[in-house]
Amino acid sequence: MDSATESPDQVRHNYDAYNERYRADLEQSHWGKTAIMHDGEVVLILNDSDDAYTVGQKQYGVGNFSIVRIGAPPTRLGVVGTLIG
Repeated sequence: MDSATESPDQVRHNYDAYNERYRADLEQSHWGKTAIMHDGEVVLILNDSDDAYTVGQKQYGVGNFSIVRIGAPPTRLGVVGTLIG
């Protein structure tokens, strides 16, 4: 989960939803792609994380979405690291 520009509530909600509901299926069907999450839902899957950030920012605004690189460990936990740890 990239969390540099996300609100703590959005980060936590999306992180939990991804791990509980989406991770297993997406890692089998979309490995290496990037998901945009908003309010605990995967709303779009794209090939490129830069594109995902641009789309997420335009559709939801800064702080209102998460980007998940499917199959990759989080590169930055930011706020999530302090909530989980």
